[in-house]
Amino acid sequence: CQVEGNTIKLTALKSGIYKDVRIKITDDTGAETEAAPLNLLADNQVPVIKIEQAQEPVFVTESLSLFGTASDDTELQSLSYALYSDGPEALLEGSLETSFKQTADISSFPDGVLRLEVSAADKAGQKYSAYRIFVKDTQAPEVRMISPPSGENVNGSVTAAFKVTERFNTVKAEYKASAESSAWQEFDYNSLPHIV
Repeated sequence: CQVEGNTIKLTALKSGIYKDVRIKITDDTGAETEAAPLNLLADNQVPVIKIEQAQEPVFVTESLSLFGTASDDTELQSLSYALYSDGPEALLEGSLETSFKQTADISSFPDGVLRLEVSAADKAGQKYSAYRIFVKDTQAPEVRMISPPSGENVNGSVTAAFKVTERFNTVKAEYKASAESSAWQEFDYNSLPHIV
């Protein structure tokens, strides 16, 4: 307890609700005054949010799943989520329970990066937000064989060139020399044609 002028500062040793706290004041002459009992909320920590999805971006198509937990040393006032695309306006918003498992329909949203924000506020007004990134990708990659040209007859050893087009550059590109006798071979790609 500290006294600064007409202000009494109380410091709680740990977070929690303290009921019927009584303060007795004694002045220089020895006169005593007791204040009415108070219920105090001490909250030294921000809420904790644990989202179970990986920190790395997660690729989705028609829906995304959100699951995790939220807690606080005292009591949560609110827990909500919002899903954003490129702009500041949320595409989707809702409230959550402290243990949450929810699936959101994103089929009407355009392909691209989606930012999920889960926000919690406690009774003391302290706020915390956790974030995850999702990438909506509903378009299949395109692979074109550039060489040899379509319909051309080849004999013996063949050099083949492929062009892979993928919006997010996250697919694995493979080729197979013969349908019966060889294994699929992975190759790195970018926007340029590749010779294998």
